[in-house]
Amino acid sequence: MSALPDSDDRVRELRRCLEVIRDRERYDPSSSIATMQTLEKIFNNIERAPDEPKFRRLRTANAKIAGLMKMNGVQQFMLKSGWQPTVHQMEEVWLYEGGEEVLPLLRAARRMLTLLSEKDAVALEAANAQRLAQIAKDSQVREMTLAEIKADHEVRAVRFSKKKADAAQGDEQATGT
Repeated sequence: MSALPDSDDRVRELRRCLEVIRDRERYDPSSSIATMQTLEKIFNNIERAPDEPKFRRLRTANAKIAGLMKMNGVQQFMLKSGWQPTVHQMEEVWLYEGGEEVLPLLRAARRMLTLLSEKDAVALEAANAQRLAQIAKDSQVREMTLAEIKADHEVRAVRFSKKKADAAQGDEQATGT
């Protein structure tokens, strides 16, 4: 089965949903990466075993799924990729009822999830490394500043002691002792 081109309208809609999930003003990068990785796992399970019923149903009573569905963009992403919310045996669930004809869209969605979560993870790691380097640099500057303050304090203490000794010697000479 052929892959969907990036120019396909359905792929563009999925990409727009992912931009909402990746919104840095709303979510920190680690939570959006975790969201995409969870979605990727869900989609990968279906791609590997498209006829397996347990991979085609997500129970919203499951805490992880409930948390996932609260993220902005996730429900829209699920809808656009072939999932439908429904009630099954008196339980709210998301069902994937797509057949062979929808698998290319599912593959495109999983591919985007994989690429973007990996890209974001690398960017997050680089940002963390940069932040740690800046902290180390700031720490080094702070240590140098503290050393300068300590040295200045010691110089001032010596000056004060010398001034005090000179004053005492001047007092002795004035009193004639």
